Amino acid sequence: MHEALRSEEVSSALPKEHIQIIRSILLGSALTCWFGWYMQSAEWGSKFNLWAKHWSMSAPFLCLAACVLGWHYAKEADVRAQSSYVHLAGAYFVSAAMASAFTELTIAAGHASYRTLETPSLACVLVCQAGAYGILQLMLRRRVEALKNDHSAQAGIWFWRTVGFWCAWAVMFLLRIAQITQAGYHGDATIFELFLGILSVFALVQFTTVSVLAMSEASELIHKGSQSTDLDARVGTQTLRQHAYATGVAGGASALQMTVLLISQIPDVEASESFVIVYILDSVCNLFCAYYLSGLRDRKDILGDFAIVGEAAQTAGMYGTVALPLGKLAKGQDPEV
Repeated sequence: MHEALRSEEVSSALPKEHIQIIRSILLGSALTCWFGWYMQSAEWGSKFNLWAKHWSMSAPFLCLAACVLGWHYAKEADVRAQSSYVHLAGAYFVSAAMASAFTELTIAAGHASYRTLETPSLACVLVCQAGAYGILQLMLRRRVEALKNDHSAQAGIWFWRTVGFWCAWAVMFLLRIAQITQAGYHGDATIFELFLGILSVFALVQFTTVSVLAMSEASELIHKGSQSTDLDARVGTQTLRQHAYATGVAGGASALQMTVLLISQIPDVEASESFVIVYILDSVCNLFCAYYLSGLRDRKDILGDFAIVGEAAQTAGMYGTVALPLGKLAKGQDPEV
């Protein structure tokens, strides 16, 4: 039964053409980012705002990190079949690398007053960032769904609410910077746009909280039903706790970044420097979270492990112990017998 759970998510290896496209995108993003950094580094004196300088300085390193992790994913996908969950991690690395490249391009275009390039580049930054955030949250939702406990359904509801509010908020922002809709006071966000942003942050916090509770509850049930530390380690509760901690940190960093972004959109409030610092912190946390929790580091089947741990938690909740039922499950027998 355990092998069946592990095999459900395995897909075929990516075609060679797809691998080459991924590598080309990563290489192009890195070259664009570092070339933009080199061209602007000579003018980082009084001509640049401090926040723009820090953002421009950090973008190549964030892009490099995403490209290295993305290249590792492409290498693994080229030599062996990967689950759709791991492919999501690869898509995240590509989106993050492109977001950093477009960020550098946006800053360069803005500094040179190329408005025809600045606005499309900024729109691409938003699309890539939204895609990266969405992929990361989808990975979290897949893990929580595999546990199949009471919090899994709630997490699914809050996931779609988060996606809906994010999309509405992003559309309003894009319409404003494209001057299609009327901006607020001093060109800042309107009250409606700020309201959508607040709902987005609230939904993200709720989704993260429910997801962490789902993993913590499963870990606690198995811990209480375990007869020894060896059994506890065998069913993966330590890994489950690590996923819960990493999810909480990454989700908290993203929520903090969005909160600072909201504050920066309030008229007469200057929070650009704070936003860039929190953005860098959030990007680092998310890159680490996506790589560590994808299973690429040690080639683990994360969803398979979560499915097994979820069954063990249900068994522990039903019988008060996981020893005997897990033994029967391992032999393919019905625990009810």
